[in-house]
Amino acid sequence: MKHVSRKWYEKSTSFLVTQGYEQSTSGHSLFILHKGTSFISLLAYVDDVTLVGNSYEEIERIRYALDDEFKIKDLGKLKYFLDIRVAHSKVGISIYQRKYYFDHLNNT
Repeated sequence: MKHVSRKWYEKSTSFLVTQGYEQSTSGHSLFILHKGTSFISLLAYVDDVTLVGNSYEEIERIRYALDDEFKIKDLGKLKYFLDIRVAHSKVGISIYQRKYYFDHLNNT
């Protein structure tokens, strides 16, 4: 399984770099794109990818490019990621770890 993970990592990293994304030096699963006033952050974790940014057009472009290359499935708006809940509203998004804290309190 490690061989498969390594190959996926190498192929996806190479692909994202060809798409103009830079790999973060602080976290190898974080890729960032700065293009004009656009900022896109792509975080890959195991077999999940999260896209966040201020350019809907770029998010759609890279999403379609990823699908063409890897046949991905879009799960829609982010609701949970690494035990962080993401709540969407008309004014923006909020993130919190309520479940994590309750689980932690129950275990003490």
